[in-house]
Amino acid sequence: MEKLKKKLRLKVLNPPDNDEGFTLIEALISLFVVSLSLFLMNSLLLNIQTVIPKIDHQKQAEWHVFLHQLPYEIEGYQLELADNRELLFTSDEGSKIYIYLRNGRVVKQVNYEGHQPLLMDVKSIQYQNYEENLINVNVEFLTGEQYAAVLPIEKREESSEKE
Repeated sequence: MEKLKKKLRLKVLNPPDNDEGFTLIEALISLFVVSLSLFLMNSLLLNIQTVIPKIDHQKQAEWHVFLHQLPYEIEGYQLELADNRELLFTSDEGSKIYIYLRNGRVVKQVNYEGHQPLLMDVKSIQYQNYEENLINVNVEFLTGEQYAAVLPIEKREESSEKE
């Protein structure tokens, strides 16, 4: 019995090496990492709230780029068809430019090949003949923003087709 008491006393006074627990430094490092990650998450969420309104204003910039770019894209072409949702232009050499809405994008095709996105995230687009050489374009984006513009275009003359 005496021997058993001595063994128990030795175990209590000199515990065996146990590497399974955290030391104070490990606990402090873990606490620092957790608090740093929470701080970064909070900063990220605050930055996202300020960035989202700026992204929405990019649609206006995209619209203005589209308005500036379209006359250069169709230069040398004449309007052949102005449907509610699509435009068809032809050149004197027989080349065709087709502009239409596809999967939320306003796309340009040359001779019905390839595709070049001109506008993104578009809910609807409408083209209407406004006057002799003008076309009215109305666009609604997925964000709900709506824009309208009148663009100058060349129309194919009826007399040149008959000759």
